[in-house]
Amino acid sequence: FNKVYIFMININLYAVPAPGQRIKGEDQFLGTVRTHMHKAPLTALTANLEERLGEEGIIAAIRIVDMQTRNTSIEKYGEFDFGGLKLEKYRVGCSFNDVEDSVKESDIVGINANFTHSRLIVTDFAKYVKQKNKKAVVVIGGTDATSDPEYYLRNDADVVVKGEGEVTFRRLIK
Repeated sequence: FNKVYIFMININLYAVPAPGQRIKGEDQFLGTVRTHMHKAPLTALTANLEERLGEEGIIAAIRIVDMQTRNTSIEKYGEFDFGGLKLEKYRVGCSFNDVEDSVKESDIVGINANFTHSRLIVTDFAKYVKQKNKKAVVVIGGTDATSDPEYYLRNDADVVVKGEGEVTFRRLIK
């Protein structure tokens, strides 16, 4: 006699706002701020995930939330001195509050951390998630998270996935 257990889980995967820097008092960003790049790591992670989890008795609602292209705004979040120049740091994309509803409904929040220059935005968002949804499990993956998992674990990640996440993430959900 085999029992079948069915679980429903809400998984939201986030591409956090892109980083941009400006010289204080100037309107132009230093370098290119790329908000419209394909979110390949997140799409690769979700490919066939709902189907595979369903085969294991887990009903999952999986959604990619692209914060870089949604309600695009520019929000200053800090500044620093760089060789006598004051540089201002900006988040380009929607504000954290714009995704509050999806954060609150999440059982698992996945955050892509591929670039070191985005790590503060990633961890600020992880802290925001923990503030808005104490039950959510925050999972951070990507090349920067792989290279420095301790940083993310010290900054509100519950789990850091090192390397390719397709198999690991499915096991984690299960």
